[in-house]
Amino acid sequence: MGQVAKPRSRKGAGKPLPKVEWLSVRDLAEKDVEALLGLGEDIHCESIHRDLDYDPAKLRKLAEAALDRNASMFCCFVAEYKGGIAGVFAGIIAVHYYGLEMSASDMFLYIPKKYRATRIGASATTLLISRYESWAKKMGASEITIRAISKGRPRRTHRLFQELGYNENGILFKKDVDQDS
Repeated sequence: MGQVAKPRSRKGAGKPLPKVEWLSVRDLAEKDVEALLGLGEDIHCESIHRDLDYDPAKLRKLAEAALDRNASMFCCFVAEYKGGIAGVFAGIIAVHYYGLEMSASDMFLYIPKKYRATRIGASATTLLISRYESWAKKMGASEITIRAISKGRPRRTHRLFQELGYNENGILFKKDVDQDS
């Protein structure tokens, strides 16, 4: 029933990150939508979905749905550092297809390049995922999933997700379809 395993024991695992001054995580606000659209192309280009089309109007509609917190099955959170975006997370919740329990899944987690492999990026990632987990529990999720869809540093991401209590549960395979043949 959506149990989360304990992180594997590693040297330094489980130690809280030092607090980063001026870093906060909050719900997406209307003032963030244009910045999110600006990051959207970067998010798309770095993802495993980069060969698919990119439609900023669709991303805007998703952002608007996330802004309607009373009726939305979407969430979107922003990590803010000194007035700029240090990370963004979007997720969705739906009734699982096997039964009536709710399942939460990420749509994307993105840390801009200048914050990756820094204390700011690591803290933003951890805080964004924590906020997602809180939202999913509040929405009644029995299961919470998160994927690494960037081709960036999968081992580092894998290790971080394990440290946060997630189990590897399957492997994603992808095949591009040639519509002309």
